[in-house]
Amino acid sequence: MASNKRNQHQQTIQSNNHRASKVKPTKRHGEPAVDTWSRLSKAITEILNHNASKLSFEEHYRYAYNMVLYKQGSKLFTGVRDLVAHHLDEQAARQIESNFPSRASPISSRSQSSTPTTVLNTGKGKEKAVDDPFIQATQDQSTTTHQLPLVNGNASERLSVIQSQERFLKAVREVWDDHVACMKKLRDVLKYMDKVYTTSPGNGYDSMPTVWDLGLYIFLTHVIRSPKYPISTHLISGIITLITSDRLGDTINSSVIRSATEMLTDLSNHSPDIIKRIDDQKGGNGGGPVGQSIYKSDFEPVFLVHSREFYREEGTRLLSSGDAAQYLQKVEKRVIEEDIRSQSYLHETTETKLTQILNEELLKTHVQDILQHPSGGLKELIHNDNRADLKRLYQLFSRLEVEDGLQLLKEGIRDWIKERGQQINEGTSPTGGFSHSTGTGAPTETASSNNTPGNSTALQWVTNVILLRDKFIGILADSFDANILLQTCIDEGFSGFINSNKRSAEFISLFIDDKLKKGLKGKTEEEIEEELDKTISLYRHLNEKDMFEKYYKNHLAKRLLFGKSISEDTERNLLSKLKIESGSAFTRDSEGMLKDIKMSNEMAKLYKDWCFKTNPGIQIDLSVTVGSSSMWPMSQTNETMNNYHSEGASSSMSSTTDNNNNRNRSACILPKVLEDSIKIYEKFYATRHSGRRLNWHTELGNMEIKCNFKKSSHELSVSTLAGIVLLLFDGQDENRRFTYEEIKTATMITDNELKRTLQSLACAKFKILNKEPRSKEINEKLDKFKFNESFTNPMNRIKIQTVTNKVESKFELKETSDRVEEDRRLHTEACIVRVMKTRQRLNYVELNVEVVSQLSRRFKPTPIVIKTSIEKLIEKEYLMRDPQDRKIIIYLA
Repeated sequence: MASNKRNQHQQTIQSNNHRASKVKPTKRHGEPAVDTWSRLSKAITEILNHNASKLSFEEHYRYAYNMVLYKQGSKLFTGVRDLVAHHLDEQAARQIESNFPSRASPISSRSQSSTPTTVLNTGKGKEKAVDDPFIQATQDQSTTTHQLPLVNGNASERLSVIQSQERFLKAVREVWDDHVACMKKLRDVLKYMDKVYTTSPGNGYDSMPTVWDLGLYIFLTHVIRSPKYPISTHLISGIITLITSDRLGDTINSSVIRSATEMLTDLSNHSPDIIKRIDDQKGGNGGGPVGQSIYKSDFEPVFLVHSREFYREEGTRLLSSGDAAQYLQKVEKRVIEEDIRSQSYLHETTETKLTQILNEELLKTHVQDILQHPSGGLKELIHNDNRADLKRLYQLFSRLEVEDGLQLLKEGIRDWIKERGQQINEGTSPTGGFSHSTGTGAPTETASSNNTPGNSTALQWVTNVILLRDKFIGILADSFDANILLQTCIDEGFSGFINSNKRSAEFISLFIDDKLKKGLKGKTEEEIEEELDKTISLYRHLNEKDMFEKYYKNHLAKRLLFGKSISEDTERNLLSKLKIESGSAFTRDSEGMLKDIKMSNEMAKLYKDWCFKTNPGIQIDLSVTVGSSSMWPMSQTNETMNNYHSEGASSSMSSTTDNNNNRNRSACILPKVLEDSIKIYEKFYATRHSGRRLNWHTELGNMEIKCNFKKSSHELSVSTLAGIVLLLFDGQDENRRFTYEEIKTATMITDNELKRTLQSLACAKFKILNKEPRSKEINEKLDKFKFNESFTNPMNRIKIQTVTNKVESKFELKETSDRVEEDRRLHTEACIVRVMKTRQRLNYVELNVEVVSQLSRRFKPTPIVIKTSIEKLIEKEYLMRDPQDRKIIIYLA
């Protein structure tokens, strides 16, 4: 040893001419290297057998050092390789082969009477039967076919299979752990070989594997891919068997699976060049995708194939044996379980692929079956407002591509809304209470002989739509995470069926009218705000917002004139919301009406003071509401507005003004006492505003009359028209009867108004007049009316409501539609002029698009309307066509 130690150093002798020469160590023969390897090999064997406690690390490190130093690195490398390989061969035979699982069939998701044989297609036209349920992973995975295992036996046999597989996996892991511990020790002893020999070109290669890499390769080729024992086959089979048992609810030791998959992850395939260097052209079984782990190349493909088959079978079985909601619950459970399973003992790369399999086999394949399932499908979940299951449905479908999941969910929701909306429109809703439907598709109830829908029909329709919308707002928030795609779908569905009802604009306005008259009384500000927002949400869906404007202004005018509005602040609050939706032009007239009411109240105080000074003996306490003719809808449709008050008759009357001095009296004939009161008010008004004309609207007024009956006296609150009719009987013989024609001639009230007035006096709850013959309808030719002298009632003050059909009749609806169409024509022409004035020249198609865009907040003009308007403007010489290109429109200044 001393000689070897001395020869490790170079001696330098300095000559007189200062030139140095190196004294090289004496070359040694091979015998000492043989002796060194003999001693080192025995030490390595002891290390592999865990008998290294008495060995000297320094001594055996020096042995390896000397072998590398004396160019015996190749002998050392191959010697270590062979010793480790021999040791692992013994371990495989002694500890692993003896623990091979029993012949019991591995576990899967269904039963079969016989154990299947797996067929391996070698890709060379031959098939080799493998005596195992799983294919041993090969380098060519694309040519491997699989016949997956099925379960046999009872619970006891299943437990036996699980225990057998766990014992086997533990045995493999023990050999692996033992090998890793040994290789760590050998790596320390052979550190100099790793440092010098494996990286030296002198070994015949650019580099050789380190001791650690050599150990991994040998374990792979002599244990996992042992040419003697089908360990790889049993290993993969055992892991998948235990995972399948876990999926089926059996209790397993997950740490056994985790240790096995970690081992496979640590082992990698080597390139053919490295294999050649290790095996010295002896060949080996360590090939596969270069650099890829054995987990990924051998285990994962087989595992994924089995997982796909498992979930394909389970998806079909579960969906056919239960309802869709239960199926989704089980799918969600599977998703959670697989996520936990992946994190517990599978590699992260497998999680993504396994998720894709779950999505495809449990969801994508069955999407339509889930949505359309008669039990627990989408329709039933929405109908029952089952938000928990809808949330589960949404979350699971969100795992798919949009076109495979949410797009189909969107279509299902839209179809459901369309179907339910059609039921509401037709009055077939279980809660609708409608008796029949009109040809327009609007819900109706018998309100009069002309089958016009009644006010309650409109209120019920809007209520049903709001309830339906509330349902979907809740579902969108609680179940669909406010998904914008589904929100758009819901909005489209509501817009579709709301606009398919030709009376929707009128119904929504009537609903608002009812709420602002009485429906919001006693509610807090927050509740009122919520109610208004719900109504505006329906208004937002209307395409014909200009039609709604007509009805809304008419209803607002009547609320203001009759003093029915619950609060001016609430009215203004609603107007502010409408202004946000449709702009200031939409609410300008309505805001003007509110201003007129305020000014009329101030004028009423001045009138009373004026009367007290100039006409102290006036018989009637007259209250007048004056409105601008350009803002109030009654004046625009040639209707009449009124309100009156007095000792014998107290009344409030309404009028509109213009700048014409010619007085236009109401069409009906007024009693002299009312006529005189009107003249007095006009005289007062002239002192305040010269050059203005008052147009009186009697049917919008009300009157308080004191009536004396045989047994009692009562104060009657009636409409102005009803008061005019009652005053006909004043001073008449108690047996005096008036025919319908006599009343009409004496009052000049229109047929429609007169019939409703007589119905309220003779056919309603308080029968102030007796009608012969008795019936609820007014017959112009047969009916006669007589003052009911014997009328009695415990109440001193009685309010008689005029029988009115709040929803327009077909004739009235046509009149309103005609007026709206005329307004649309004017708006369209004005819009075309505005656009062309700005653009000067424009293509016909582009002009159409621009006009539709600008008018869409009020209505959607049809191409025919736009075309007609353009032609009229050309006739009026506002526009012209380009002589060179008829598609170009030119603006004429």
